[in-house]
Parts: sequence; C-alpha cells; structure tokens
Amino acid sequence: MSDVKYYFFNYMDQASTEFTASTANAQYPVSNLKEPHSTRVCRSTASSANVVIDIKTIEAIDSVLIRPSKDGFGFTGDLTIEGNATANFSSPAFSTTLAVNRERNLGLVTFASAQSYRFWRISGTGTGYLELANIYLGAYFIAGKNVSFNWDYENKDLSDSTTNRYGQEFIDEIGNRKFIAADVKLLENADGDIETFNDFIDYVGTTKPFWIIMDEDALFSPDKEFFGGQFYFTSRPTIKNVLFAIYDSSMRLKECI
Repeated sequence: MSDVKYYFFNYMDQASTEFTASTANAQYPVSNLKEPHSTRVCRSTASSANVVIDIKTIEAIDSVLIRPSKDGFGFTGDLTIEGNATANFSSPAFSTTLAVNRERNLGLVTFASAQSYRFWRISGTGTGYLELANIYLGAYFIAGKNVSFNWDYENKDLSDSTTNRYGQEFIDEIGNRKFIAADVKLLENADGDIETFNDFIDYVGTTKPFWIIMDEDALFSPDKEFFGGQFYFTSRPTIKNVLFAIYDSSMRLKECI
C-alpha cells in the first residue's frame, strides 16, 4: 500500500508570506491566496501571468498542491513551479511542472528532493486571464505504518431536493463534498511518529484545513488524485496507546469547500 502523505504547514497562508502578481484584477486580489474557501480566487489581467511568493525565510519545500475554484481551474495546460534565492526569476535555480487532474479537481507535484529557497513563483496561462485558487506550498510527512484497510470514502451529493404534493421533484444542484474516515496504525515513539502526528493535530485542530493524499503511487486507486484533497477534521482525533510506546489514532475528515 502507498504511504499516506499529510500536508499541513502551508507557507501560502502564513501571516508573513507576501505575494507579488505580474498583473492583478482589483476585484480578485492576490491576497485571496491566503483564504481556504474555493470561492476566493486571484485573477490576472493578462492571459499569461505569474505570482511570486516570498515566504521570508529559507525553508525546505517538497510539495505543491492546487485545487480549483467552484467554477473549475482558471488556466489551461500545466503550471510552472520555480524556486530561487532572490525575487529575480530570470534564471531560477529550480523549476518543475505541475499537471492537474481536471476530472478529480486536484493537482500535485512532489519533488524528487526537498528544495530550500525563500522565493517561489507559479506561472501559467489561461483564457483571457490566469486564475488561481487554493494552493499548498510546503512539505509532507508520513506517520505510522499507514492507515488500516476498511477505511471509508464518500463523495456526498449536497444537492437540495423538495417534493410537491404531486410527487414532482424540484432539485437545486449544489455539488459534492468528500468525506474520509480512517484508522491510523502503529504510530511509534522511537520513530517520532507520535510526536509529528500530535503536532499535526494540535496545529490544525478543527479550524485549519490540511491536505492528504492517500495513494500517490496509484497502487490501489485509478489515479493518485482520486483519494485526496483539502480537508478539515470533523473532530479532533484521539490517540490510543496499544502497545508500549506505540499508538493508534483515527481520523474523520470533511472536504474544505
């Protein structure tokens, strides 16, 4: 089974992080990239554009994830992800491509090795403008001996339906929301699993969103994006001691909308 990857400390939403857009629509400012809601987007005034991200300190980054607004991805093709020591990206030190899965409404790229830079740039092209919504820029962690089998996944229909006295249905189509319920097994004290997992729980609580990819190697699913996305905990997970210095936990997740 693939290792489950968790992503929770997002440099995109830190108070100190600053953004500089090559062009910006005043009604859709680049500051919206700090917001978790899919209705908050930034939008350029040109079809090809970029956003430079200053995280203020040199940090090890190994992952970038993105999901669209409620209207879909606001760009065509792939995105270019670059890292650099300065804000001058004429010759960036690091560059890679992020391809999105438009059927799953998710895109992610994991670097072969962590890249440590202060400045990052995301570039792309859209139809008339470039639009970006929720982005994760940071590192992932793996904890425990994976989740146990028999975990649950639901893509719940949020549509509202009413029936009149003649039995006719009137449906307000809203969209879907993912839910995942899983048990995390064998978090070891010696490996630092329990401390990392507990830090993760303490940081996000039930109010901060985080990202999870259940199967990046696509070993048991149609593609790596199928069981993944941006979520909240429905309640804080509990930690259970099962053996000496070994712990289990359980997660109940609801998709961030």
